Amino acid sequence: MFDLLSLYEYYLVLVLIVNVGLRLNYYRNCVAFAREFPDRWPRMLEIIKEHGVSAIDLSILVPVALAFAMALIHSICNHFVWGYATLPISEVFGHPLCGILIVGLAGVMLYNDWLVLRRTSTLDRAETDPVLNQGELASHPTIDWASRTFTFGRFSTRRMVEERVEETLTEHAAEMAERMKGWMFRSAIRLAFGLTCWMVWAYYLKVPENLDGVP
Repeated sequence: MFDLLSLYEYYLVLVLIVNVGLRLNYYRNCVAFAREFPDRWPRMLEIIKEHGVSAIDLSILVPVALAFAMALIHSICNHFVWGYATLPISEVFGHPLCGILIVGLAGVMLYNDWLVLRRTSTLDRAETDPVLNQGELASHPTIDWASRTFTFGRFSTRRMVEERVEETLTEHAAEMAERMKGWMFRSAIRLAFGLTCWMVWAYYLKVPENLDGVP
């Protein structure tokens, strides 16, 4: 007998492991990048902070945090709150409408989670470091003074860097907003599948009247 609630728990744990595994190297690179940033590019860090953001966007932790929260909550419900609950697959398909709904949600959930395997985040230091080096040099007070002096105040290398940083941060914010939509959508599908399973169990299957001795 396959218990759908237990299978869902295993799936959530698998999603958590895959999320961590896919992003582990990315997180390591981000940590190393954040540790190097103040020493290698102090002026760039100052400019970035002027826009009220940090060098590393902590929203990159959202996928793992969501996966962990869902796995934890479901496990608590499955083992402690309603430890006696079981949802045999045979019972689910005994109610055609429920079976169709659960299969449909499972298909959407599996497909969208599979897509994540093809799109992993990367931090391209070979591209990022030279740009930051140029910005650090261009924002040097001496370079900025020379640019303003020889152009009679019409051009400032620091102002140019600030404008470029603002554009980059705007683009990054838009990109992260799109990613956030994807993360929330996938989490919503997983949540919908889990809630559907629990509602099917609560509505169609009998809850034991006497729970004494139930593990």
